[in-house]
Amino acid sequence: MRPRLSANNLSDVAGAITIASAITDDIVQIYSGVQHCLDLRHKYIAISLQRNGDNPKNNVNHWNIYPPPPSPRWVFNPDTNTWEDHKHDIPKIGVGEDFDFTKCQIPGPDRRVFKLETGVYQVYGDEKGTLKYGSHVTIDTEPITEVPTLREYYRDLDSIIAAASEGESKSFAYKRLQYLDGKWNLYILMNERQEMLDSKVYPFLMCLTCSVCLIAITTM
Repeated sequence: MRPRLSANNLSDVAGAITIASAITDDIVQIYSGVQHCLDLRHKYIAISLQRNGDNPKNNVNHWNIYPPPPSPRWVFNPDTNTWEDHKHDIPKIGVGEDFDFTKCQIPGPDRRVFKLETGVYQVYGDEKGTLKYGSHVTIDTEPITEVPTLREYYRDLDSIIAAASEGESKSFAYKRLQYLDGKWNLYILMNERQEMLDSKVYPFLMCLTCSVCLIAITTM
């Protein structure tokens, strides 16, 4: 007779199959390369000041923007689940009539110093961290920004190309694209009529709707 599997036996079998045993060397190699590329992306985004807090429009409390940006014309109303046009709420004024030059905050002289290093102008701290001898500046502080060298840049670029050129990574990316393409086709079959109706009601939202759909599909 064949032994019957009880609940305890099933739990023992399931416990024997651990996550660590399912992770192969190929998966580790693929995800290590992806993680390395993500780390480099965050690195160069921070160096080039492209984070959300680095842009004045995303940090209005830190930056004094004058004149203030105009209010949005189209505002979404969650009660009616529609977009409302506030065109008539915007005051009609001529170009430059709301601008007063005396309210502009113009910064004065800066105490920072700069120096040309390997073809890049580096900005250093104020005069407290520098020593000046005539036209020469002896700097004993670190620059306020980190600019990678050309050698470091090409080394990072080569590592990204190597990670993208691996056979396992290409196969994984191809399967992932096939999976997303299937989800997109399924979404079109289920929501094509509703998307057509929405595009006729709000023509200006067509591009926004497509972008939201793509984001929703990729995060499903």
